Amino acid sequence: MWIQSAKEVPLGTIATAVGLAQKRGRSFGPCPHCGAETRGSNDKRGPVGVTRDDRAWKCHACGSGGDAIDLVAIKMEGDRLRNLTAEKKRSVKEWFLQSGWIEEQTNGTPVTQPQRREPRKRQRPSQEEVIALWSASRKIETLTGSNTDTAVLRFLERRQFDIPSLIKSGVARVLPDPNQYTWPDWWPRRWSSQWKLIVPAFEIDGTFASIHARSVFDRKDAPKTRWPLGVEAGGLFMANREGMMLMKGSATKDLQGLLICEGITDLIMACSEAAKANTKLAIISGASGSFSSLSRLNVPDNATIYIGCDPDEQGDEYASTIAKTLAPRKVYRLPLERTIA
Repeated sequence: MWIQSAKEVPLGTIATAVGLAQKRGRSFGPCPHCGAETRGSNDKRGPVGVTRDDRAWKCHACGSGGDAIDLVAIKMEGDRLRNLTAEKKRSVKEWFLQSGWIEEQTNGTPVTQPQRREPRKRQRPSQEEVIALWSASRKIETLTGSNTDTAVLRFLERRQFDIPSLIKSGVARVLPDPNQYTWPDWWPRRWSSQWKLIVPAFEIDGTFASIHARSVFDRKDAPKTRWPLGVEAGGLFMANREGMMLMKGSATKDLQGLLICEGITDLIMACSEAAKANTKLAIISGASGSFSSLSRLNVPDNATIYIGCDPDEQGDEYASTIAKTLAPRKVYRLPLERTIA
């Protein structure tokens, strides 16, 4: 059915195709329903927010939302697909056909299919600049026993991370001193005073493509995490060394399993706990629209697959997407704190 095929197209790609502009984070604007440009006077993100699996959207100004098809339907015909007349529904279907993202269904009669578009190449920061910034960032062990970046150590202790195990995992570093580095355009210098703790982010093939950062201060007037400015984070994965090697297709022979989680904090927690338990796990944490790419992973048959997502509605959605993507492989969903035990 064409509707199912259309829903498989990443929502970020659809939003761009219908003329919405990407704003901060996973947001777009203007809203195709109410026309809002921002979420509010104090929130300059685009009003249209997209879920992390790139399958649903919602306008934070008017409450309108739905899936990729509804976005096109509202933009073209002013309402969600289910509320349109048959003629207007055909118009929406024709848009997907002409875009090359679905194929015409017939009763066995051959038809000429529109040429399918190549997937849009996502905008990433300069890889050379990403590698340079990671290389200039300090390893966690350089912070212990000194007064440098005590805020980072206090954050790790407050979150009850096992610092020696985190050091052993090597997954996180601390950005350079704000005044002692030539910052790229995609990472304003002022950010490095708050979003200090960083982890590497990879394409599904293991290519080092970006960084993701966590604030080490508890402030309600600023987001907890940051992705590079003016580029895209969709489709990226954060990972430890074993996770990166698995994505490259070079998993170690003694790999005991794969843990898939969501977000930077859960990644750091999982990596430190795995190192503490001396468990050989590939740990991969998803970013916006990335989980649907997991089918490209070549997970060894003898490696157990775990899902570590929060036990809430959004966590359930992530877990369902991951399980469907990796089918028919069996996956085990466990609370993160129990996943390594």
